[in-house]
Amino acid sequence: MEVVGTEMTIKGPLGSRRYDIVVRDSAGRYHGIEVKTGGASKTAYQDFTDRFVNLFGGAGTGGLKGVTIESTSTVFLP
Repeated sequence: MEVVGTEMTIKGPLGSRRYDIVVRDSAGRYHGIEVKTGGASKTAYQDFTDRFVNLFGGAGTGGLKGVTIESTSTVFLP
């Protein structure tokens, strides 16, 4: 996996969604990664948008314009 950028935004079904890290895999697919630390949890909006993106994809904006995020993951760190 190659890191494409950090703090990158996509268009979600209800508005913008920012991912902490965006990576591209060896097949050229893009994935959004959310990092939560110190017991933080995802908001209901983040969870809804991530589920939507995992099913339908999400269109990139700004530095991701023209790119579709195909999946998302959340990493929980202490």
